Amino acid sequence: RVQQWKNFFAERGVGPEDIPKALVVHEAVGMSWFAGSWAVCYAVQPARFLASKVSAERAHQAFQAAERKLHSWSTFLDRVPGLRSSNRSRL
Repeated sequence: RVQQWKNFFAERGVGPEDIPKALVVHEAVGMSWFAGSWAVCYAVQPARFLASKVSAERAHQAFQAAERKLHSWSTFLDRVPGLRSSNRSRL
């Protein structure tokens, strides 16, 4: 079974020396996807859009609950340099 995999990769010119490059590319693509998704969600605010579709009172209650949870994280947010100066109501 192992020999089949060796042959598979050898036919394509991929060797053990390519593993670190593949890991770096894999992680870079994953972090890019994560950062891009977070940035789009931060800019678009899909939760606010969806909440606007439900009753205003329920949305207000949901945002109040989220804000209370955020305040419990406030000491963590103060320790992260990129989040210190951010608008807490947008996180």
